[in-house]
Amino acid sequence: MGMSSFVLTCEEVFIDEARAVVGECECVDDLLKTLEEAGHMHLMIHYSDREKLEFVDEIWNEYWSAIDPALEAEEARWS
Repeated sequence: MGMSSFVLTCEEVFIDEARAVVGECECVDDLLKTLEEAGHMHLMIHYSDREKLEFVDEIWNEYWSAIDPALEAEEARWS
């Protein structure tokens, strides 16, 4: 496995781990703390701290932007 394949694998595993817990977190900071406590942030060691924050923020926004329209549709159906 080349270095770029290793890095991509680490990122894929990190994304999977983040997506598995993002719905249980109340804010981005909570998600970061959860990932740090679980030891998953080491998968992103090749990122700067700022890049890690931006990456986790992107995962957070992706998750909740997908949820909001679904909730709005459900609320409209019951109104």
